[in-house]
Amino acid sequence: MDSETIETQLESLHRERGRLALAGKDPSKVTAEIMRLHQDMATLLDAENAKAEQSREAQAKAFDEQVAALERDITHHRDARAKAKATADKLLSDWAGLMKLAYQNAAQESKAVGKLNELTGRKQSGVNVPMLQRQDSLLLCEHLRQVSGNAGRYGIIEIKNATKTL
Repeated sequence: MDSETIETQLESLHRERGRLALAGKDPSKVTAEIMRLHQDMATLLDAENAKAEQSREAQAKAFDEQVAALERDITHHRDARAKAKATADKLLSDWAGLMKLAYQNAAQESKAVGKLNELTGRKQSGVNVPMLQRQDSLLLCEHLRQVSGNAGRYGIIEIKNATKTL
């Protein structure tokens, strides 16, 4: 039975109890029925309140689960980012050391070619270190473009002529 039906029955029973009282008849059976219907109404309200509380608890639980999932996602991405950056930093450091070594060897190669040319009279060309650095800088710009989408800009770094070809 719903609350509307109970209210309709209560109105009818209250009228009937009033008529019984005016007629001098015993209204105790009607009064007992009124009390029972009030208890039924209270039970319905309690059930509605319990249902609303369950709904709030379910919503709170779903919200907490969603927040926890997002926090796990954030932690995962934060950890993955930190790991990727640490690896990239190591690789960049290794790259810088290797490039320095490559340019030192290129300079030594050019000196050796020059000495060989003096000794033998040959006209062999040595390594053009500035040209090698230019080619490598353009290659580096291309790698930066893969990260930033712009070969001439990466964060606060801006490189003129970065889009020229090798």
